[in-house]
Amino acid sequence: MASREHIPPKRAPRRRLVARDVMTRDPVCVSEKATVAECARLMAERGVGALPVVDAERVVIGIVSDGDLLRDGPADCAGDARTESKHWTKLLGAPADAAGALAKAASRRAADIMTTRVICVRAEMPVAEIATILDEWKIKRAPVIADGRVVGIVSRADLVRTMLDPKRLRPEIAASDHSIRSSLVSHLEQITWLPGGGGIQVTVTDGTVILYGFASSSEEAVAIEYLAEGVPGVRAVESYLQVGQHTKYRN
Repeated sequence: MASREHIPPKRAPRRRLVARDVMTRDPVCVSEKATVAECARLMAERGVGALPVVDAERVVIGIVSDGDLLRDGPADCAGDARTESKHWTKLLGAPADAAGALAKAASRRAADIMTTRVICVRAEMPVAEIATILDEWKIKRAPVIADGRVVGIVSRADLVRTMLDPKRLRPEIAASDHSIRSSLVSHLEQITWLPGGGGIQVTVTDGTVILYGFASSSEEAVAIEYLAEGVPGVRAVESYLQVGQHTKYRN
C-alpha cells in the first residue's frame, strides 16, 4: 500500500494591521471656537498631546498640538521660548498658579493657533504606510478618517506597540526618572527584533530620555525613539543612536 506524504495544512495569511486596529477611538475634539485655555485644560485632563479641530459634521479642519500651545505664549513673552514654556507649563500642571495665564488666553481661540494643513490617514490604511507618513512629515500623530469624518487618532506610540509581543508586555506607570528608565529598558528587552535590548544605553533626566548606542538601520533607530516617546512620564527624547553594528552597552 502506497504511503501518503503528509502535507501540512496551509495557514491562512495573517491580516495586516491597519489604522482601525491600533488607533485611539473617538478622540477628544474641539471646535474652532474653543478657547486656547480650554484646549490646554482638555489636554491636561485627558493626557493627550493634540486635539483635532472639527466642524459640526466632525470633519477635520485643523489640529491643535501641545507645540501650538507653547508657541502661543502671551505677547509679553514673545521672543523668549523659555518664558513661553514656563507660561504653559504652569497652565497645564499647576492650576493654582494659572489664573493670570488663563485670563490672557481667554480671547484666543483654536482657530487662531491650529495647524490647518492636517495630515490624515484612512481607517483601513496599513500601519506600515502610516509609519512612513509620520516619518516623512515629521509628525507625531494623525487623525484617522472614515467617510470623511474623524473616527480616531493614531500616534507613533500606537505603532510601536504593534511591534511588541502583547503576551509579554506588562503595563507600567512611570512616576520618576528611575521608573521611566526601568520601564523603557524592560520594553526594549521585549522587542523580538532587538534581542536583549540591543545594548541600547538609556539615561533619564527630568523626564527626558537620552539614547546612546547603535541601531542596525535607520528604521530601527526611529522605532526605538518612538517606543521611548510612548513610555508614560516621558517629556522628551534625545537620540544619539548611530546606524551600524550593535555594540553592547551595560544598561
